[in-house]
Order: sequence, then structure tokens, then C-alpha cells
Amino acid sequence: TDNSPYGPTRTYDIEFDDGKQRDGVEEHMVFSKVDHELISRNEKKFESPWVGIGVKNAVDLDVDDTWARTMGWYVATIDGVERSFSRLSDAMDAYDASVMAKGNQSGKKIERTQLNRPEKWPHCFAESMNSDEDSAEGGRDGKRKRDTSSKNAQARTDENKDSVERNN
Repeated sequence: TDNSPYGPTRTYDIEFDDGKQRDGVEEHMVFSKVDHELISRNEKKFESPWVGIGVKNAVDLDVDDTWARTMGWYVATIDGVERSFSRLSDAMDAYDASVMAKGNQSGKKIERTQLNRPEKWPHCFAESMNSDEDSAEGGRDGKRKRDTSSKNAQARTDENKDSVERNN
């Protein structure tokens, strides 16, 4: 509908990876592969429309616009302020980035369960995932870590005493 406050309705001609083609697909049926996977993942998990942390779906039921009434947009609450996004993945990523920034500022550890898409932050969780490897291998870079245990520190002190006594 061209009278929508959200702009004209668009249609798309789509060629799929398998070679099939569909013409005249209405915009409320078109979204990114990433968003489709996120929506599908959550529908399987919750058996209802997707659920996001700090993100909600907003629709406008008061207009004659299929997109606005059915798909709508996504709102992420960041630092108490609602910000709108056309893509679910963008809203989730913005929210997750704000959580990570708050964690960095406060020094508090962020848990994977606090994020919508923790897989996008592997470097933040690598330490906890590799802690066993680190201790067995001596560190992520493959170099042995310096042993600063009190037992070894005492042995070094005793060696230094012997060295001083021999030099005198």
C-alpha cells in the first residue's frame, strides 16, 4: 500500500541457490538468511515466536501495511533507551555489544547466557574454553609458563644462598 506511513510496498524477484525462481514476492516474506536462522532457531527452542534478550519485535496493527502488521521491526533496549532496527540480527548484535561494553567498563565477567549471539564473541570466551589446554600446554602460545609456585621460589632462594656462600 502506497499510503502506509512506512513507505510503498515492494515486491522482489528471487533466484534461490537451488536455481528455482519466484517473482513478485512481497516484502514481508523477504529477510536475510541470518535473520531466518535466528527466528527458526528460537521457534524450535521456545515453540513460539522468537525470544531475544533485550530485544523485542514491534509491529503496527493500526495501519494497512502487511509488513508493519506482520513482520515489523526490532527494538533493542540499550542503556535504558529503545533503539529500532529493521533486522533482528542487527538488534541482537547491538544489544550484545552494549552488554560486552558494560562488562569491560565494570570489570565484571560476562556469561554466554547474557548474550543473544555469544558465538559472535569467541575471543571473550576462549579463555574459559581453553583453560585446561593452557595448563597442560603451558599457555595459548605454546610456550611454557614460568613456574612461580612457592616451592620453586624457595628452591631458587636456596640456590642463591649457596651461590653467595661459595663466592665469599
